[in-house]
Amino acid sequence: MATIPAGRMQLQFSEVMARWQWSEVDLKDAIINKIVTPTVFVKGTLLIYRQGSGGVRQQVTQAIAINDWLYLVDVRKTAPFDCEFFYLAKVPDAFASGGDLFTVVQMTPGGHLRPRYYLSSIFELCALSMDEVLRYESLHGQLHGAVKARWWNTEHNVVAIADSVKEKWKASNRDVNQSGARAGLYPIDAIGKAVAMEIAKIERTLKATGKARTIGGKTISTFLKERGWS
Repeated sequence: MATIPAGRMQLQFSEVMARWQWSEVDLKDAIINKIVTPTVFVKGTLLIYRQGSGGVRQQVTQAIAINDWLYLVDVRKTAPFDCEFFYLAKVPDAFASGGDLFTVVQMTPGGHLRPRYYLSSIFELCALSMDEVLRYESLHGQLHGAVKARWWNTEHNVVAIADSVKEKWKASNRDVNQSGARAGLYPIDAIGKAVAMEIAKIERTLKATGKARTIGGKTISTFLKERGWS
């Protein structure tokens, strides 16, 4: 599995399929069944819909100018491997979290709503955010290429632990790399070692009796590199 450069925020569908060794049909099926949420780049002015009590959506009077990637949400299946999207959002779980929705519909001459986006027509323009890629891989243990499923990367959320370590280091003003490919970021080997220590702590808690399992920091850092974690 190819390493993703630090700072990369989106992966094109072709990159996702290569990374996960999926076919186009596999990816379409995952999107339609809401296993992963795609993004599309939008530039223009959109109307805002705010969710009220009971999930009722009410249009807000002001509009918003967008020049960014947004998630395609409110999936409605139209064919075995096609669907339409009625809304855009800044977060993939906008419906569950009550986040703002943006219209991706237009009116027909007869006054009916018509979706602007169909998966089949915009497939080449879509992407998956790195957050969504890592969320899926962490949640489903979708480990490909050189990295195989092991106890430490299926029973423990390695990416989440690494994120937690990074936030703790930020809060304590720990120094980052000053040069090289990871300039401005924490040393990946140090992160790997810290994550391995956290996993060891969890294992000791879970294994009150008997020998707790351990994993090396180098293995963890390699795992994070192959996931493009930064």
